[in-house]
Amino acid sequence: MNNDQQVHTSGAGGAGSRRRRAVLVAAVAALLAAGAAACGTPDRPAAVPATDRPSTAASPVATPTVQPPRLDVRKFGQLHTTDGRTLPLTGIGGSERVTRTPAGWLFAGTKGDTLLLRPDGTVLELHLPEEVAVSADGQSVAWTAAGKVTVARLTTGGLRDRVSTPVPAKTRAVTWIGHRVVLAQAYAPWCCGSDHLQHDVWDPAKGPFVARWTRGIAPVYGPLPDGAAGAGLVQKNSKEEFGAGCLARLDGVRDMSVTKRTCLPGLTWTSNWGLSSPTGRHLAEAGDDESIVLADLAGHKMVGNCPASQPLAWEDDTNLLAETAEGKLVRCTVGKSGADAVPDVVLDAASDQALVPRIGVV
Repeated sequence: MNNDQQVHTSGAGGAGSRRRRAVLVAAVAALLAAGAAACGTPDRPAAVPATDRPSTAASPVATPTVQPPRLDVRKFGQLHTTDGRTLPLTGIGGSERVTRTPAGWLFAGTKGDTLLLRPDGTVLELHLPEEVAVSADGQSVAWTAAGKVTVARLTTGGLRDRVSTPVPAKTRAVTWIGHRVVLAQAYAPWCCGSDHLQHDVWDPAKGPFVARWTRGIAPVYGPLPDGAAGAGLVQKNSKEEFGAGCLARLDGVRDMSVTKRTCLPGLTWTSNWGLSSPTGRHLAEAGDDESIVLADLAGHKMVGNCPASQPLAWEDDTNLLAETAEGKLVRCTVGKSGADAVPDVVLDAASDQALVPRIGVV
């Protein structure tokens, strides 16, 4: 174990001071009802076929089961896992960000750093900044500190095989495309999200970063797995400061130049809500009419429209959990119209609960 990593046994965790959107997860059990088959007249010969008389057997009727979210849930400084465990998030900070990876759960600490809750319940100090980019397989992380971007393998024992490169001022690691790190740099006064950012890509296996910045992509989606092309949004009309956006395919290998653009309805340039699915096949992006656009990133086509306002997390490659304008939790499915309500769910700050997205975990 590296000398810059310390292990603590988890204890009672306190929730952070700042409350963001929250999710209370509940499920409804399946209800099956079946009618009993009616019997024939007692003195009717047993050999008479059933087809000689109308059947009075009631057909079984089943009430569809509404599935609870298939994700872990953070609640009041504790982690409630899908396999029934409750683990304290010792030292969780105000942002309350938690992400599940194969090595455990990354979460933001009270010191503005990132900690790892391991499967055995112990917490490992990684000495990383709060903003960490996780690769699509969940096995690598990238971060920015002291004028450098560094990548490393994330294991239950800590960080391994670090590789660093100097980067220009105001540059940070934002996501991954395969084994390459997407970098962003503010080229003008920056407020938030993708505002005034230019993007590039760095392959740690090919030496130090050499800048070939591309402007006008807002946002860049990720993380995406090896073999996937880069994806983002570009302006439909360059004369508008904001407005409609078009889905862009990006080089993602040599640089972040746009190789294809498709203007699907409902997309808004500079949106901060888009989520790529675990395999990078699908995109969920908040639309311009209180609905969520579901798109095929490879085919650049619509594959659904979800009647909700904000995507929250993908459960798998086809099922998305989202929040409606009324604050309800729903499940949207690629290729299926409408949405399925998840009942008895409270979305408010008082419940202090949030879904935990997972990266690289099936």
